[in-house]
Amino acid sequence: AVYNNSQVRQTVQMQLQGMADRGATFIHTSMWVAKQPGQTCCSNAQITFPMTDQEAANLRAYAQDVAAIRSAAGNRLRLDLALMWGGASDYTVGSPSTGLGMPAISATKFVSNIQATTDQVLGAVSDVTRPDGVRIVDTIFFDYEVTTGNSSNNKSNEDWLLTTNYPRFVSVVSGAGLRPAVYFIADGAQGG
Repeated sequence: AVYNNSQVRQTVQMQLQGMADRGATFIHTSMWVAKQPGQTCCSNAQITFPMTDQEAANLRAYAQDVAAIRSAAGNRLRLDLALMWGGASDYTVGSPSTGLGMPAISATKFVSNIQATTDQVLGAVSDVTRPDGVRIVDTIFFDYEVTTGNSSNNKSNEDWLLTTNYPRFVSVVSGAGLRPAVYFIADGAQGG
């Protein structure tokens, strides 16, 4: 949320260069989609649900900075992004029938905000390429730690979130030439 601050941006650029010089090839960045529109509290690491124009511009600048990095040995970076739903977008709070997130947002508005967020992320990064012509973003993760193996530990409304929103996410992310994904956490007894 503060990437447009030149000191913050310069610090991140130096950190990226250092990681590349030490052999990094992929940068994974999680975006906490957690603020309500107009909300000024909370962590600077959180973005608004849906994103503001400034947040989208910051994400684009960040992707461009990652794309510009070349290590001392000549290797370049790729960037993976993950959407992390919390606060205003916390689908585990409430229900589709009573409202989701904090404060409770109608299911229709919640889905609309997810679609807008997805479109904003794609608009910010899908056409950013490295100087060698390779797109900087490889994969965008729709959700983190989707629980498998123990249905009693699944996150509330997780099935709804995925069945309602993931098909469109896959379609638009794939259509932009990027790889859509989720990542799983296996939860099961080790004993037999």
